[in-house]
Amino acid sequence: MHGSVIKYLRDREREIHDDILRLVAIPSVSSDRWGARRALSAFLDMARGFGLETSTAANGDVGIADYDPGVSADAETLGILAHVDVVDPGDRDSWTHEPWGEIAGDAVWGRGTQDDKGPLVMCLHAVRAIAASGARVQKRIRFVVGTMEEVDWEDMRTWLAEPGCKPPDFGFTPDGEFPLVYAENGYCDAWLSFSPGSSGLVGHFKLESLEAGASINSVPDMARATLSGPGVMAAAVLAISSQRDLPGAVVSIEGGVDDRVRLVSGGRAAHSSTPEHGANALYSLCAVLADIGANGLAEFVVKALGSDHRGTALGLQEGAPDPDGELPGPTVVSPDIAIYNADGITLGVNIRTAWGQSLADVEKAFGSVSTRYGYTFRLESFMPAVYVPKDKPFVQALMRAYASVTGKPGQCIRAPGSSYAKALPNHVAFGPIAPDMLDLCHQADERLSFDEIRVCTEIYAEAIASIVLG
Repeated sequence: MHGSVIKYLRDREREIHDDILRLVAIPSVSSDRWGARRALSAFLDMARGFGLETSTAANGDVGIADYDPGVSADAETLGILAHVDVVDPGDRDSWTHEPWGEIAGDAVWGRGTQDDKGPLVMCLHAVRAIAASGARVQKRIRFVVGTMEEVDWEDMRTWLAEPGCKPPDFGFTPDGEFPLVYAENGYCDAWLSFSPGSSGLVGHFKLESLEAGASINSVPDMARATLSGPGVMAAAVLAISSQRDLPGAVVSIEGGVDDRVRLVSGGRAAHSSTPEHGANALYSLCAVLADIGANGLAEFVVKALGSDHRGTALGLQEGAPDPDGELPGPTVVSPDIAIYNADGITLGVNIRTAWGQSLADVEKAFGSVSTRYGYTFRLESFMPAVYVPKDKPFVQALMRAYASVTGKPGQCIRAPGSSYAKALPNHVAFGPIAPDMLDLCHQADERLSFDEIRVCTEIYAEAIASIVLG
């Protein structure tokens, strides 16, 4: 890579930090449409300031920023696919720094620094540096920026269906891991509705409330339930005692009397694609509830989903044969949300499917035990697993860029997560999480150190330059 590009980036490191902070400081939880669009507008303003041509699509939910001075109309387009929406920060007391952005201790802190505002800003500054070098680009660079990645991706589906939509020919999303993710598990959300008859009682005690989780993409770090009935306090104490030596979230009694008790389960948040990195507060609470007495929801979570995160008891490991270990898998399952109301309880389960698993396979698995546990269900947002061959030229160029900057050759990897790469054909996930980095996506104290920002930005600059200048 041109030394001038590196110098340009290093001379402006503080600007990069400030621009990351500028985006992170805008609360843009996916459900807050005004906030998400405000973050998108801030990014497009930034891109225009760097000389890119910008526009919006999908009713203002998708942003486009192009850099293509002098590029022929039939030139290929490199896509950089990212998003500005984020998951809720969760319990603010679990953060040691401001969830909506703070620079402290040689790091930028806040929700979205890793996923995905920080990497988006780094890629934009990489393109800015290439433009400042005066080198003539041979391919168009197109940023495609969404606002619904953490929910249902309706923005991308709307954009792709619009007349005249031209997605990039190939590209990457800075929404995964380094060196490069060429294979990803599929994605599906299952929403189970338990009737009051199957979920309103725990044994002979009344279940007055149950709540857990803020996002279908995050392992819940807190879950609560209220039970009432003669002797419920003694039953709760005994059940908690029997679960005390098991790994996972810690369940305690927040308060109550002999005939009414409130249970609280405190766990550790993690991304739903890697639930083993967290401690599921809902699962541990269900284990205690199931120990107190029969309850359809609690027993489903404990017995059908299990603690191995694989959904083996449901038959969710039935994927395509993979003798060489190249294809996406195995399946990952995480119960993430519980909502209590007068109609019963809704349970949200996130599934990352293996290669070869279809929507029909998932439907069959959940349908096979629905009568036993007393629920109806619907499946949403299904996307099959993706696989991009490792020998594609742009994949090889990305891998060379990573090796050139880090001095580590690395290997293409497969991941259980569902990056934005699924949204567009012929795209892979490329950073920002390096093998020696803490992956804090969807967790408290999400952050990027200044050193991590420097290295990531230089990798992106090398990668983009090697593709569009050749």
